Amino acid sequence: FADVHAAGSCGCVRSASLCAATQMGDFDDFVQQGHQLSNILNGPSKIPENFLKTLWDASEGGDPSGRVDRAVNQLVAHLEAGTVPTSDGGGGGGHGDDEKMKEKEKKKKKEKEKSPPPSPAPIPSPPKNSGGGGGGGGGGGGGGPDWESFLQQGQQLANVFNGPSRIDERFMKGLWDASEGGDPSQRIDRAINQLMAHLEQGDVPAASGDG
Repeated sequence: FADVHAAGSCGCVRSASLCAATQMGDFDDFVQQGHQLSNILNGPSKIPENFLKTLWDASEGGDPSGRVDRAVNQLVAHLEAGTVPTSDGGGGGGHGDDEKMKEKEKKKKKEKEKSPPPSPAPIPSPPKNSGGGGGGGGGGGGGGPDWESFLQQGQQLANVFNGPSRIDERFMKGLWDASEGGDPSQRIDRAINQLMAHLEQGDVPAASGDG
């Protein structure tokens, strides 16, 4: 009997250490997913670990298996609000961020100055591809680099949010069409935001077999 009790207590100790190891693994997953999300949503290239740790601590409670999702949702809210700090110079390093924002604005202004006024043609031609042959025009796809970029980012998001491994392209096309209108440079962001809402609801359809 003593042997059985000893084995039992040993098992408890083991399970406790396993539990701690699992939590560490989950935190590592969260850090990795957080950086992927930040890259997709134009957040900082490196997020301070103490900020991620704060979100992780706040996500405690409830079902442990859903903790990573809860922490990721908090991070997404901060990314959308633009309140995620950068890990430039520790706590007070907001300067680097301001400079980056200014550089982005300058670039956007320059691009707008360079780009010619929009032509009245009903079908917009993709930017930077002023080659004369229209090899890839057909089909109902969005075409152009922005559409391709949206598809790529959307699939990365689906992987982070445990969505389908391949999203139905017709569904993506519907989101892309719905994001038309407004500033063309923000179209990918508008489409991504729609996709995120569907991923959080869990109603993103998977592609039906390879065509």
